[in-house]
Amino acid sequence: MEIIHITYQIIYEFNGWLFEYDRRKPFGPWPLKKDLEPRSRAGKKFYEMFEGFSSLAEVEQEKYRI
Repeated sequence: MEIIHITYQIIYEFNGWLFEYDRRKPFGPWPLKKDLEPRSRAGKKFYEMFEGFSSLAEVEQEKYRI
């Protein structure tokens, strides 16, 4: 018996940032480039933006999902 695990990115665009974030996973968020590849680092500006995003209700957050 084989087990197949399929995943997909949950991507948001908020305040000019593209990022991957899945609240069900123990890691993330992580900023993305315009071609949806992960950036090499996430800095203070990214986490300041994410703080504003995470303060929104989940229903509001979903409006920024692409």
